Order: sequence, then structure tokens, then C-alpha cells
Amino acid sequence: MKPVTLMGRERLYCAFSTRGSSLFRLGTESRQDSDVPPIPKPHDQADRMRSNVYKAEDQFSAVCNRGGLVDFFGSHIDIPIQRRFGDIDSVRGYVESVIGLMVEKYPKLTTPRVRVRKGSTRAHYEFSTNTIAIPIGDQWALRESVVLHECAHHVTWFRYKANVAPHGSEFTACMLELVGRIMGEGPALLLRAGYQELGVPVMTTGVDS
Repeated sequence: MKPVTLMGRERLYCAFSTRGSSLFRLGTESRQDSDVPPIPKPHDQADRMRSNVYKAEDQFSAVCNRGGLVDFFGSHIDIPIQRRFGDIDSVRGYVESVIGLMVEKYPKLTTPRVRVRKGSTRAHYEFSTNTIAIPIGDQWALRESVVLHECAHHVTWFRYKANVAPHGSEFTACMLELVGRIMGEGPALLLRAGYQELGVPVMTTGVDS
């Protein structure tokens, strides 16, 4: 397989988002406005970064749909093809394994419930019940990047409750940590570049970057 050449951030963004490219179509055609989580009131936080977080993750997911070598800033990064799940039980098993890897760092972290979301094509995280809801009739929602996004909501909620924005710098830092632990440092680097290109902040050691 020939490497996908993505040289520099400007070239990276164009390669991901050119409307005529297959990568763009893979990343956007099945997007259903993603997970719009119901945030408990009265602790609502402005969610100004949501749209750009979705765009960055769509670009990232498009590359992970294809997988292979990416020529990125002069280095080759091997991107694995992301997992696709066939049913809700396989999603549950995956979520359990993800949370299991995080328990060493957060000993009191519990595993969220995973249920089928009926009548919708959008995955979401229910903060009040610590539940990940996945529509199993939609192939977009049954992708690894989508499930990791919901797991990141769960871990962010465990750490900060409603004191932070749903898709703020704390969330993106958690998402990058999960991607790095589960998918590898190469995919995490790619996602971080996507966040940066779209102006999405990421918290590092208590400071937004």
C-alpha cells in the first residue's frame, strides 16, 4: 500500500477535507451530528468547540477507516484500520477493556452502562446515568473512534463532573489519551494535529495548548 502523503499542517487539512477526495466522503457522509449529550442543568457549560471537535475527529476517522502508512511531517506513521462492531455486546466488551486500561490511573473509575439507542442514528453519553447509548442500526456509530469518543466523555465526567465544557480542553486531552493507549501513539499524533489545525484546545498538565 502506498503511503498517504500529508506534509505539514496546511497540506494535512487539505488532504483530509477536499470535497472531491474519497477521504472526505468517508469521513463525512455517515456523520449524523455525532453525539449531542444532554448536559445536566444547572451546571451547563458553553460547548463552543463541539463542531470543530467533530470535524477533527471526522478527518481522523476517515484515515482510520482506510489505515496504512501516512507520510506526516516527513515521517511515516502506520495507522491501524479502526475496529468496527457487529452488535451491542461487542461494544460492551470493548468499553470494558478500555476502562480496564484506565483503572490503574483512576482506581475509582467505574465501567459505564452500554445500551442500544433506539429511534436515532446518533451515539451519545448520558451523564446522569453514566450510560453510553449506541444505535446499532447505523454503521457509523459502530466504529471504534465513535465508541472511544463516548468513553472519553465518561472519563472526563468522572474527573470533572459538570465543571467543564462537554467538548473542552479536558475532553480532548482525555480523548487523545484513550486513542494513544488503545490505537497507538501514531493515531494520537494524527488526531492532535487535526485538533490543532481547527483551533481546538487540548489541556496539558493543567494548561490549555
